[in-house]
Amino acid sequence: MLLLAAALAHGQAAAQPQLPTAAAALATPSLVSVADLNLQTQLPPWPAPDSLAAQADLQTVLALQLHRSQADTLEATLDAVRGPVEWAQQVLGPGFQASRFPVTVALLLAVHEDLRAINRAANTVHAFRPRPPLVSPQVSPSLALGAPSSSYPSARTAATAVWANVLAQVFTAQGPALQAAADRSAWLRLVGGVHFPTDLAGGRVVAAAAVSALAKQAAFQQRLAAALREAQAAVSPAL
Repeated sequence: MLLLAAALAHGQAAAQPQLPTAAAALATPSLVSVADLNLQTQLPPWPAPDSLAAQADLQTVLALQLHRSQADTLEATLDAVRGPVEWAQQVLGPGFQASRFPVTVALLLAVHEDLRAINRAANTVHAFRPRPPLVSPQVSPSLALGAPSSSYPSARTAATAVWANVLAQVFTAQGPALQAAADRSAWLRLVGGVHFPTDLAGGRVVAAAAVSALAKQAAFQQRLAAALREAQAAVSPAL
């Protein structure tokens, strides 16, 4: 938050003209693809429907539902519709936007687009898993189920974990807060009744695989280095 406040105070809005814009992120080549991950071997199957693990999954969802507050419900609803930039602003502050951090926002959006394809592929690695309300009539979700999709693994958990990891490499001081926010987003999926605990665990496996694959990509490392320079320039006394 202090980093961004300082950036605003120094009026860094006049970004360098050669820096890529956030909108351009969607037109740039993919940074990481499903082919760069080995999800077939890295992602374990979800618990069998009649297993003790599956029963524990359901009981956890029901217990959280029992103690779910109106504040929890509202927070889960708001979190579910935040894109990567809006999500990051909860930690980094409203100053984190494309007009002030074009390189970093463009990188985040590019990674997010790659994650969309990765998460779609992850949902097909194993057999379709029905979401909690479709498994038990006792589950009363506070979040909309949306279009039919496998509950396993949790795409939201994977996405926020990767967003947090990428941003923490740029804004290192905010790393712990970003990780905590990602954990909170995952937990809210349980509170909302649309995922099981093992769905979240699967999402974290996908995230770890994506982060590992990204680290090996030269294009990602180059853009990450540019984002670091941007963040450092944003708090430079010369601005």
